[in-house]
Amino acid sequence: MKIYYYAKYVYQFSHALPLYEKVKGVFVVKDVLTYLRFKKFLRFKAVHGEKTFLDTPEIIICPLEKLKDLPGGILVFFANDILVQQDYSNLKTVFYEHGSSDKKYSGGKTEGVEKIRKYDYIFLWGPKNRQKILDLNIVIPEEKLLEVGGFRFDKYLDSEKLKKEQIKRLKIKNINLKNILYAPTWRFGKGTLMKYGKYFASEIIIKNNLIIRPHSHDRNYGQMIYFLSKLKGIKNIYFSQPANIVKRDIIYDFAVSDMLIGVVSSVVYEYLITQKPILLANNQYENRHDMSDMLNLWTHVDKFKAGMDINMKIKKTLETEYSEFFDKMLHHCFYSKMKVLQTKLYNLLKNYQNINNPDYSGINKTNKAPHYA
Repeated sequence: MKIYYYAKYVYQFSHALPLYEKVKGVFVVKDVLTYLRFKKFLRFKAVHGEKTFLDTPEIIICPLEKLKDLPGGILVFFANDILVQQDYSNLKTVFYEHGSSDKKYSGGKTEGVEKIRKYDYIFLWGPKNRQKILDLNIVIPEEKLLEVGGFRFDKYLDSEKLKKEQIKRLKIKNINLKNILYAPTWRFGKGTLMKYGKYFASEIIIKNNLIIRPHSHDRNYGQMIYFLSKLKGIKNIYFSQPANIVKRDIIYDFAVSDMLIGVVSSVVYEYLITQKPILLANNQYENRHDMSDMLNLWTHVDKFKAGMDINMKIKKTLETEYSEFFDKMLHHCFYSKMKVLQTKLYNLLKNYQNINNPDYSGINKTNKAPHYA
């Protein structure tokens, strides 16, 4: 039987790649456009000898309502999209959230709560994910909760080597300046790119390098700010394409940066791995989980608000030392920060591999965009 990785958007598959590299699996997308974007960014990245067009991992197109009809196996959701009324009895369904932010599942709506209850298993980044479930009064049997950690952190193991590679990748010219990474969330979380992006692009570059890393949904606006800045002759500005989950994973931006400007999103918690300073842009997002002090970064770092001098804030933030408290917060948010593909996770996935060969009749997985109907 197969392992399937389903995501609504390509950027969410960045969390699936570490699993794929270890235990293979089939990527599932909802439409032709997402399929083409997958092919673009994951070309020549097959690591299990798959014979596919552009040598990508195996991928099929299957509309959300048809996922229940996939040949038996395990289906890992990287977006909370399971359909509550559907019968997935021929599959084992798993939810692995594509982040560990303070935002409530599905905005805290009843529908989102019911979806969480529907899965056979929940992969937890750490205590923070568990607390988010408890905060919504969702009762999940303990045997359905698997503590697996953050898969992507392994990429940060050799951060110094990674930093040198990313300086070349971004073509950073003045390496004597500090690299400020601006990585806001999108409009769903009241991202600040449209509010502060142009201001940051005109001011931060006076004394530092600015790397704009928008949420994938805002990538076009972020790229527009970058190109307009370059047309004005601004030199110390760089853009990291969030849709390119292989060559431009955000972990790589972490390595090259000296500081993060973020908002209420999983990025600010993942950035704790770097032991570098964090400044939060105040976005007044209200639909947040009630987190304990050790799981709530918002109350422990400085904030930037409209009307403030961003360069003064950056200077102050860069002088902030990474404390033992933040290291504890990292471990309270994530069960393990390195080498986290644990044995019980392997066992769960391996149990559903190579039992039978699924029937892909009518699906062309090589030369044309396949469709499962």
